[in-house]
Amino acid sequence: MKTKFMPALLVSAALFVCSTCRAALIGDTLTATGGFLFPATATIGDGVEFTFHDDVRFDFAESTLTLTTRIGPGSGGGQGFLVFSDFEDTITGISLASNDGWSGSVLTPQFTAHSVTFDFQSFSWAAQGSEIVFNIETAAAAPDQGTTVTLLGFAFMGLAAARRRMLR
Repeated sequence: MKTKFMPALLVSAALFVCSTCRAALIGDTLTATGGFLFPATATIGDGVEFTFHDDVRFDFAESTLTLTTRIGPGSGGGQGFLVFSDFEDTITGISLASNDGWSGSVLTPQFTAHSVTFDFQSFSWAAQGSEIVFNIETAAAAPDQGTTVTLLGFAFMGLAAARRRMLR
């Protein structure tokens, strides 16, 4: 019975470790640059992280970004580019999930491995509370080598112990 228990325990531990390796934005501390964008840094968690002119709210979640207007209808132009940078995980894509009244250049954000850029040169929204949601796809950062070597060491020790028990 013990020899069947040890491999099951090792597999369970490996699955637990792998399940904690998924990418998520929660806890990332981002830097925001661009005119009238406040604050300069914020940690992603519950609630709104950034505001633009106090009219547009930027709320990051586990894998989304929601822009919501506080006033409306409204429009703007010549505001430049708003950049959110320092994402811990690698950004692999950004896509429009839903749009309730927004139009203009803000609909096509650009991204690099660790930043997202919005073009606020020409944009408008239909009403107060207009909302646009973007999905942000990320890949988990690779674990550091020390963690990998430690996990492999434990795995080999477990296999050696299981083999030793089988030989008795």
